[in-house]
Amino acid sequence: FRSAVDAVDCVVTMQRAARTVEAGGRQVSMRIGVSAGEATEEHGDWFGTPVVEAARLCAAAGTDEAWATRLVAILVGS
Repeated sequence: FRSAVDAVDCVVTMQRAARTVEAGGRQVSMRIGVSAGEATEEHGDWFGTPVVEAARLCAAAGTDEAWATRLVAILVGS
């Protein structure tokens, strides 16, 4: 994303869209982690500290939760 605000806007859009989707008769749910920093792409995969942070946030988040690093919260502001 070009900005932290764009990333958070996408999170909100994804969460709203997931509420309208069913798979196997069950509502789709997701966990989202958002981090900020430099990442590198190699053969269609992403590497770097923010990628690891986002993955850890995903693992810690509950169903239908989105977690972000403190840096993302600072960049987004109010």
